Amino acid sequence: EEDVSGPGWDIDVEVDSCANMPKMDMLGKCDPYFSLQMGKQQFKTTWIANAYSGKYKDQKFRFRASGQKGNLVMKAYDYNKLHTDEFIGRCQIPLATVLKSAAGAVNKIPLLTFDGQPVTGRDKQQSEVSVRFWHVTAAEVLDELPKVDAERIKTLRSQFKKLKGEPWKLHVSVKSASRVPPMDEWNGKADPFVVLYTECNTNKSDEVKTRTKSRTLNPDWNETLSVLVETSFEETDVVAVLYDSVMIPFPSRKEVGHLRLPMLSVVGNDSQDFEVAFRRPDFPEERLQDNSGYITKLKIRFKLPAFIESSTRDLMPTAPMEVSTDQLSDDLRRFMDSSKQTRLWLSTREVTADNLMTRICSSEADEKKIEAWKLDLQVAKGNLFLSSELQMLLGILATLAQIILLKMMMMGYDG
Repeated sequence: EEDVSGPGWDIDVEVDSCANMPKMDMLGKCDPYFSLQMGKQQFKTTWIANAYSGKYKDQKFRFRASGQKGNLVMKAYDYNKLHTDEFIGRCQIPLATVLKSAAGAVNKIPLLTFDGQPVTGRDKQQSEVSVRFWHVTAAEVLDELPKVDAERIKTLRSQFKKLKGEPWKLHVSVKSASRVPPMDEWNGKADPFVVLYTECNTNKSDEVKTRTKSRTLNPDWNETLSVLVETSFEETDVVAVLYDSVMIPFPSRKEVGHLRLPMLSVVGNDSQDFEVAFRRPDFPEERLQDNSGYITKLKIRFKLPAFIESSTRDLMPTAPMEVSTDQLSDDLRRFMDSSKQTRLWLSTREVTADNLMTRICSSEADEKKIEAWKLDLQVAKGNLFLSSELQMLLGILATLAQIILLKMMMMGYDG
């Protein structure tokens, strides 16, 4: 029975080791692993190959619980490659016991059969599992930015009247993300990047994005992007979408999660770092989690245009983005060089066209220099388009080759 009357808890459970497992394999020992369940939340550990006892590495999982009712149920299985995994034993730990345990202390728990009899190993000792518990109040997750008081809203309205309905740009510093779910089956990693836009903008060309970070679940971007806003700050939201970069069979992107922040809260909480939870793309009401149950979060900061002054808080006026002319020129040159190369992994380049255009528009160089940079960038983007067309052709050819090879193998088997 689930108790929803008490406070929420995030409970970390680490499976440390197992001992005295019974012999389960005819030609070997045992390949033990554990499934863990609390309510509808389920996880399982990796297995230890051919052993009666052993330690698990980095098998830590997070459960969300309400109140103090309910149980943590752990079941031990023997892993088998050729047939169904075999049940070894189980244990049931009341949630109240978990919350009373010392944080990080090792708890040795005996395994029992379904009818309550002890499970004994080959050495006649009782089989057991060692686990550690940590628990924290679940208030650490931010669903949205703090509310803005009425005086602050009044001040913002008067400052934004200076725009007279003209579009403006919000500077967004995308710091990092943590606990991204693994998207690549072959290496258990992901190639994440973040796309930003405002809900009022229907033009895809107004999207801005970070660089792609290859093979990581905890990316650090530390990039500042400028998001175009074409309406009042009270009439739109800032949307951040977390994508995984996909290259095979065709260059594409797959949504991992997203978050939506009211512009009213964004402009009222500028110049502060926030960690905000992503939402699942298939169930937007649920927070995005990795395979261990930890919530995926984005660390982000917002900066208002320089003409907006904060009269209700002790903050310095926000400065425009700092753009080094020499660095910008060097990055543009490297981008053009890479765009001329017909290579498969163009998406891994460090500098993106969107990022360069933002920096060019924010540069304090003379107008002729800025126009020359924009022209060079358009040429480079044209080269990239041709390269992407070639990538698509190569992908099609690779797929056809796989189909032909598969048919030849099937014909060989038939013969």
